Amino acid sequence: MKTDFAIGEDDILEKFTPKSFERGRDYYDSGMVERAVRRGNRLFAEVQGSSFAPYSVAAILRGRDFEASCDCPYDWGGYCKHIAAMMLSFIYDEGRFEERVPLEDALAGMDADDLRALIIRMIVANPYLVDELEETGAERPRPS
Repeated sequence: MKTDFAIGEDDILEKFTPKSFERGRDYYDSGMVERAVRRGNRLFAEVQGSSFAPYSVAAILRGRDFEASCDCPYDWGGYCKHIAAMMLSFIYDEGRFEERVPLEDALAGMDADDLRALIIRMIVANPYLVDELEETGAERPRPS
């Protein structure tokens, strides 16, 4: 399938240190990218690493650019090898990414009660998300 995004390896290189990019290439070449999903301009994957459980990786594509996150502890400049592996997988093997409904469309079909229940389940499973809730001002009292 042809992508809507004209992103290539040259476009992503500047976001990584040479070492993390090469290690990401090794991970990609070794088939460490799993459960790859594309939802519109968002990519999600699990990438095997040094921990028992795979790392969760996500990216938002913007033409020939992207922003990404990974739940690994990497903090040495640029993006980590897990993100490099996922991006290389998308660039060179986009067909591995299961196409699903974009998040915005999936959420648009839910009513307010279902959205509240979903958010509560997500916070119970991932307590750090309560910080996101507080940052949105959701806990401010409603004007009467």
